[in-house]
Amino acid sequence: MIGYKKPRGKKLPPAKKQVNQLIAAERAACEHAFAHLKNWRAPARHLGRREHLDDTVQAVAGLLSQQQNADRILAWQT
Repeated sequence: MIGYKKPRGKKLPPAKKQVNQLIAAERAACEHAFAHLKNWRAPARHLGRREHLDDTVQAVAGLLSQQQNADRILAWQT
């Protein structure tokens, strides 16, 4: 959804301004969800040495790798 644009040289009516705020709030929720997904994908794309990752990221990367392998095995069996 795209909000209303302010006319050149004029003010945006309060009703349209309120609609823009509602759209922005909805868009922010979606953007935050996408940001969280991108944060979790980072360990899966790490191409460097495991020794250079801190312990928490190593644990998450290990769990993610294990889950991906389990998914591949299930897909292969069905």
